[in-house]
Order: sequence, then C-alpha cells, then structure tokens
Amino acid sequence: MSERTKIFNQLRADFPQLDKEFGDAMPLYWRSIVPEHVNTVKKPVLVPQDLAGMKLSASTWWEDPFKTVNAALIFLRAPDWYMGLDRGLITGQIIHWNAIYAFRTLELFKFHTTFGPGGIDTPFIGEIFNRDVWNSFPADIQKIFTDTAKEQEQWGLEDDLVKQAEAIAFARKIGNLIHEATPQEYQQWYEFTQVVRDKWIKDTAAAGFPAQQIFDEAKRLDAQYRN
Repeated sequence: MSERTKIFNQLRADFPQLDKEFGDAMPLYWRSIVPEHVNTVKKPVLVPQDLAGMKLSASTWWEDPFKTVNAALIFLRAPDWYMGLDRGLITGQIIHWNAIYAFRTLELFKFHTTFGPGGIDTPFIGEIFNRDVWNSFPADIQKIFTDTAKEQEQWGLEDDLVKQAEAIAFARKIGNLIHEATPQEYQQWYEFTQVVRDKWIKDTAAAGFPAQQIFDEAKRLDAQYRN
C-alpha cells in the first residue's frame, strides 16, 4: 500500500495532466487502500475459468473479463452486499478484506483467493479540496492542511493494515479457506485482465492523455519498488 501510494504520487508529479481529472478540485491527499481479492460462497475460485456461470459483485471494470468466461457482473453498492449474498443474488465478490469484515459479509463467505500484498486490484481513497477556496487561504493555513493530510494518509495506511490482519484472523477462526494464488495461477489472472489494461490505454489516449507513457512509467516504478 505504501509503495503504491508513492508510485501514484510520483506519477502525478511526472504527469500533471492526471490532476486535471479533478476539475475545479485538487487532491489534498490520495493513497492506496488494502488490495482486493476473490471471495466466494459455494466453491473456491482459483483461476478465471472457475468463474464460469457465476454472478459476482465487483468494480464495473470487471465486466469485460467476466464476459470471456460466461460470468455475470452484478454491481451492488455496500448496503446491498449482505442481502445479495444471503439470498443468493450473488455468490462471490471481488473486494478487500476490510470491506467484507466491516459489513459482516465475511461470515457468509467460505473461500478466498488472495494475490499477495498487491492483490488483484488496489483501489485508492483520498480527499479533494475546492481549488478556489484553497487559493483563498494564506500559505500558513495551507500548510496546516497539507501537514495534516500527510498525517491522515499515514494513519490510514497503518490502520488499514491492522484491520486487514483482524479480518484475516477472523476468517481463519470461522474456518474459511484462504488460498494464495500460485505464480502460474497469478499469470492466468494477469492474462484474463489484459483486456482492461488495453481498454484503459485506448480510452485514456483518446481523451488526450499520454496513456502509454503513464502506463509504462507505472510498470517501471512498480518493478523498481518490487526490487
């Protein structure tokens, strides 16, 4: 999480175009949260083909990969997760440990496939500030906000890891099976989601951003931090 936060902030520094997506707002801080994994009720899902015929809740970008294995994306918002799982509307979810622990859906799952510290997806969270309001503040007041934001970012990173450990411990306590994807399985998921990366590069380039450069630099930074 810490490394991904650094990578994203480095990308923002190298490609200031990224912040244009915020329009009239500016990011006060923007950090990684805990990574997402595959969580299921009726059977373990170790490789993408295991998703065949299933209905899962996940981020909307999963729709294209799901189609290739005849799985259905049923996008549910947090208040509907428990009922959706309890009544069988969905039998799986790609989400992080902290969310299913906080909303008590963890007690409905039986199987979890994890993908190391980076997960299969890593969402971001943060706070934004109206740019005109920000510019109306003197420098000393702005510094108070930025210093506090750095503290809040660090507290969030630390607390997320504590809650994640609690969630994993609870899953083991209730007898859930946790499978760590092997390198061969990981590669299958990487290939399964290639369509998403290709689409992002195409759509982002069409919007006028240097998409391929951003993507290549993100991969370079990722490799740098891994080593």
